[in-house]
Amino acid sequence: MDFIKLALLILFTIFIVSSLPLYDKSLTILITLCASTVVLINIINYVTPIISQIKSVFFDSYFEDISIVFKAMGISLLTGFVNDIATDSGNKALANQIVFAGKIAIVALALPIFIQVMELIKQMIK
Repeated sequence: MDFIKLALLILFTIFIVSSLPLYDKSLTILITLCASTVVLINIINYVTPIISQIKSVFFDSYFEDISIVFKAMGISLLTGFVNDIATDSGNKALANQIVFAGKIAIVALALPIFIQVMELIKQMIK
């Protein structure tokens, strides 16, 4: 049921935003940002219990690795969200910069896993 509400909110926002560019471009960006924030908050509220359940399953042995994967997914989703908002507002340069920053953040986050894999390969070679 929540998905239907979100879909209706998005359709309503698209209808409003598509009729407003004739009047005020900044207002359309503000409305889009507000609706996107509401959708993002609802998605976070929906996904939080699922993530908690998955963490409880993997808590014993692989918690750090799973935690890194979830953080990378969060960075990816947030990067996409900000990229879409920046692109819609006409700031393509800022949109590209946030995508690059997101990629760098994910690489930095995954560095401990990469180091673990390299150490495992060293041990296997010996």
